[in-house]
Amino acid sequence: MKNTSIYYKKSMNRDKIKNIMITADREMELYGRYEENAYLARMMKLVGHKNITLYELQGYNHGMKIPVYPLLFKFIRKFSN
Repeated sequence: MKNTSIYYKKSMNRDKIKNIMITADREMELYGRYEENAYLARMMKLVGHKNITLYELQGYNHGMKIPVYPLLFKFIRKFSN
């Protein structure tokens, strides 16, 4: 696992890496898309990346844009200090 892209180098401070993952409703999205993202988020946390945020937007499909912007802006403001 140490050679995978989610592990990175031991010297890297994983607490400084911020990541937001936004998916559509798992019942409206491509099958398995939400689960793939949830799995990636879980694996990132297991190797030490604690600042992973995963959202599932109920009632939206893959083509969503407008509901994502407030989440992105809030995320950017939170970590841009």
